[in-house]
Amino acid sequence: MGVIKQLSQSLKSRGTYGTLRWVYYGYLTVNKFIVFYKDLQNSFSWPRYDSSIKLLRISLEDLESLRHEHKILPIEFYCDITHRFNTPYIALVNGKVAAIYWLVYPGEASRFLELGDGDVELNYSTILPEYRGRGLAQLLMAYIIESCKEQNLKRMFGVVNVSNIPQYKPMLRLGFEPVEVLTHFGFNRPKATLRYIK
Repeated sequence: MGVIKQLSQSLKSRGTYGTLRWVYYGYLTVNKFIVFYKDLQNSFSWPRYDSSIKLLRISLEDLESLRHEHKILPIEFYCDITHRFNTPYIALVNGKVAAIYWLVYPGEASRFLELGDGDVELNYSTILPEYRGRGLAQLLMAYIIESCKEQNLKRMFGVVNVSNIPQYKPMLRLGFEPVEVLTHFGFNRPKATLRYIK
């Protein structure tokens, strides 16, 4: 059922051509992913940003309102529908939506991890094209890290395709460490062992 929902939403968000590309690159080619880990007890340096940027956690109701205001948004803005995630964080630039990240808790459907108590995962993110190059990914992740520390969570993970350098560079700047590589092809999608993590 999850795949059907993803396919349906992909057709709405990406169109036919974009959906065919998603199927091809997601299922018909070999994909390698790096598992990144951050101990939330460790400190990190906040990147600088100006008052035009606002970072916040929003409710699913507010996200639905945002989607009604913006008829065309990437599929990453629909993970409550496609994956039943509940915790979106967004970045606004001059009051306009610019980016989204989802936080995945134990018990929610992670593609890559079996999350335990005190664990959380960053998942499904995107920066809208017109706002790329401003460091929003690093800023939003820093905000989420602080939010997780306030919740007394212990470990944060993120899994990034090895080819997605713009995604994992800001993670390294925030103190994430690469700990494992996963290889997925078709429906063979093993989860991380996390045997390197104490």
